[in-house]
Amino acid sequence: SLYDPNSTWGTQLQLGAIWSSSQPDQVGLILSYNSNVSNGSSAYLGFIGIDINIDGKISSYKAQQLTNLSNSGYNTVSKTIYTSSKNTVVIPYEVLEKMVSAKNCRLRIHTTEGNQDIDFSAASIPGGKATAIVSIKEFMTKVAKVK
Repeated sequence: SLYDPNSTWGTQLQLGAIWSSSQPDQVGLILSYNSNVSNGSSAYLGFIGIDINIDGKISSYKAQQLTNLSNSGYNTVSKTIYTSSKNTVVIPYEVLEKMVSAKNCRLRIHTTEGNQDIDFSAASIPGGKATAIVSIKEFMTKVAKVK
């Protein structure tokens, strides 16, 4: 989960990461959005890029490919179609390290529907659900063992 401080209920955007020993100095940030055609929000969302603000220093990264759009087909029980949008933005691994250790890290995710501002440093959203920084730190611990 990601925490949008401007939204009471958080955001439908999710953030993950992928790393490969073949390119150890790079990491892919996986941006995803799950929705359905009956909930009133956009069924799909195109990811364009991301701005990363680490303690006031901003860097920008673009998605290198088109967003992958998929759906479940019509679900006869829930009478809806579940949709998924996913894209990856590659950043230097050292930037990810700075993101998790920063006092204040903010993200601006650029989409086809506008921008979404995220407080990456927040470890949980109101209500207690853990945010992406928690799972990203776990991911980095695993990478450190093989890097």
